[in-house]
Amino acid sequence: MRIAIQAENLVGGANFRHAGVGRYSYSIIDHLLRIGEGHEWHLMATSAFEVPSDWTTRENFHLKVIPEKYRLWRAFHRTPYLLRHRIDVLFVLTGPTCNHSLIKKAVTVHDLFPFDHPQAFDESVLESMKGLATQQILKSDLIFSVSQNTKDRLLKRFPNVSSNSVVVTPNGPGNVGERVTYSSVSKERLQGLGVPFDRYFFTLGTLEPRKNLGRLIEAFGKLCQESNEDDFGLVIGGGKGWNESSIFDSVSNLGLENRVVFLGYVLDENLPDLFARSEAFICASIDEGFGIPVLEGMMYGTPVLTSDRGALPEVGGDAVLYFDPENVEEMATMMEKFLDGAVDREQMVETGIERAKQFSWEKTAETTLAEILKLGSVS
Repeated sequence: MRIAIQAENLVGGANFRHAGVGRYSYSIIDHLLRIGEGHEWHLMATSAFEVPSDWTTRENFHLKVIPEKYRLWRAFHRTPYLLRHRIDVLFVLTGPTCNHSLIKKAVTVHDLFPFDHPQAFDESVLESMKGLATQQILKSDLIFSVSQNTKDRLLKRFPNVSSNSVVVTPNGPGNVGERVTYSSVSKERLQGLGVPFDRYFFTLGTLEPRKNLGRLIEAFGKLCQESNEDDFGLVIGGGKGWNESSIFDSVSNLGLENRVVFLGYVLDENLPDLFARSEAFICASIDEGFGIPVLEGMMYGTPVLTSDRGALPEVGGDAVLYFDPENVEEMATMMEKFLDGAVDREQMVETGIERAKQFSWEKTAETTLAEILKLGSVS
């Protein structure tokens, strides 16, 4: 079968687009190529993405470099390309899908945040984001949803979409490295990573309103005021996204400059140490379509404390502790339990590692390919 993958968001360098959807795009393509040797693959991406040699050396792999200003390409050149190469299924990872009736179309939907949380987006882009999501969903024959929570929301908002056309394919971890132990990470190693604290809470994600970092910082400030301990800090990893200035203002306004550290975009090879050495990993998001960092925290043997919203309980199950992300007092109280030793850290680590084994890109790719082949075989 001939399958084209539209992945305009793939980029190079240490960029926030490597998180979330960008991470999904890279991982699903990589694993589809591994298991889809009997099929012909056409990747449509811009020159900003440095294609791995492991992909380009495959005889069944074809790269179509599209212009970085790809709207004109989509409008005038995409459909002729797909028809010329007799593509059976177009799998869209980002951007609008094709309208041509002879081409079968699949798309991955990660969330419906522009509809559910419009206040988190700039008004200048909100309507276009809603329009894009609507076009993707209504014009696709097959929809992959990264969680049951996202599928349920999609079907509620688009009641004319058949439930059978939406298949849940959970994410795998953002990266897979060797797990290390708490005691194996030295103070010198932490300092080399930019962490000046002996003890710290760790959070990871693109700096944007939905991550709820303002309330997390406020809760951390409350914890600092009420705790008898003073040897702990908050470490925030993640590249700048949008509307992030208020996050830095929160630290300054609360006088926490010496207790909060921003690492910026964190390289994959540094994540095992940062996760393992933390008192707990915290995800305070108001909403998540999946929640890859929560999965990574469990995988790397870190106790996880997370919001009870969106798909996060679907990922964490009974292996993590939950809080109301809008309740600053509750968040601070939960963090205090880790400092006071009121939480069985070893049990949480063990349970989390087992829970994380339920998710993998191999499983996701197998389900994805099976559904794509089923779609492509329908006449």
